[in-house]
Amino acid sequence: MSAACRDDALRLCANVEPGAGRVAACMRDKRSELSTDCKRDLKTMRAERRKGAHGSGVPGAASN
Repeated sequence: MSAACRDDALRLCANVEPGAGRVAACMRDKRSELSTDCKRDLKTMRAERRKGAHGSGVPGAASN
């Protein structure tokens, strides 16, 4: 988790017990309240995850 999102989690979800995806669920519920930096970081992480899910990212590499 980025520093910006960690700060948002502490600010927005301080009363949520960590574990079992509870903090992530809280942040999804409060998406409209996330800082601009956290939203940017989440967008970057999603794009990287999608890129990794569609192959090796190495041009010319065989995918099965």
